[in-house]
Amino acid sequence: MKAINLHTYGGPEVAQLRHDVPKPQVIAGHVLVQVACAGINFMDIHTRQGKYARSATYPVRLPCTLGMEGAGVVVEVGADVSHLHVGDRVAWCIAWGAYAEYACVPVDKVAQIPTAIPFDQA
Repeated sequence: MKAINLHTYGGPEVAQLRHDVPKPQVIAGHVLVQVACAGINFMDIHTRQGKYARSATYPVRLPCTLGMEGAGVVVEVGADVSHLHVGDRVAWCIAWGAYAEYACVPVDKVAQIPTAIPFDQA
């Protein structure tokens, strides 16, 4: 799958579009989302610069896929998830991986969005 990955910290040039990133595997307590939109914010810059490398709150391990917020459609549901289903439209924040075609997101970071709200607004 395509994703914007970091393999080292630094300036904008270290954020690389890759076409060979493995699609995430859904795990217990998570959903796999086909990403429709990703938010861009300061956390992505700080991540790229290495400011979260030793963070207790938002630890980052390289390599990583950028993007702390996104929206899309649930394509797979992990074990222990009962309130979300394949086909649900969702948005999330404070979970890495939105700069990719698919993201595995913890369910406690996910909110369902109504069909009337476009993904880019969610």
